Amino acid sequence: KRRRHRRGRPAMELALSGLRQASFTLQRSAARGASFVQAHPVASVSAGGCITGALGDALAQRAGGEPFDVRRWLGMISFSVFDSAVLYLPFYRFLDSRFGPAATVRSVAAKVLLDDAAFAPCVEVPLCFAWTSVCEGDSIPRRLRCEYVDTVMAGWMFNVPISIVNFALVPPAFRVIFGDAADLAWSTLMSYISHRTQRSAGKEASGA
Repeated sequence: KRRRHRRGRPAMELALSGLRQASFTLQRSAARGASFVQAHPVASVSAGGCITGALGDALAQRAGGEPFDVRRWLGMISFSVFDSAVLYLPFYRFLDSRFGPAATVRSVAAKVLLDDAAFAPCVEVPLCFAWTSVCEGDSIPRRLRCEYVDTVMAGWMFNVPISIVNFALVPPAFRVIFGDAADLAWSTLMSYISHRTQRSAGKEASGA
């Protein structure tokens, strides 16, 4: 029994050493990533928006059951990059300058209210519809008329809890990237809903 115990100890020590090394490597990589995000915020949020837009629309197209539309896909990617780097990065900086970066109950409530009750329905969603409609040659007024309300309502269900976590727990430098990662489901849903009427029209035309 003692011999077996002695034989098992080197294996255990080797495993623990490997775990410690892996943990150290992950911590070092995370620190480098954090430093890059803080030093290059525009590039970081642009990359996050690109990944979210690409995955979100690809999933939405797959869920819709239609042939893959590269033009639509590129339109959603380009808007997601614009949304993250041009809209949300300066908007979040404004919120921090106006209400402070500290996560107090008052500041979090004000930021969530302005983000989800004002900025998203009045700026983000209309711009998304306009941008993607131009990219795809679709009608902006028709898409807004048919899909705006459903998209905004779905956005409130998804984004309000995410915004609370984001403004309450995430450091300011990482909020746009966290939002991009957490909003993958929202990006998929927004793309799916915003093209719902287009899919119906296509089915009617093919049926005719």
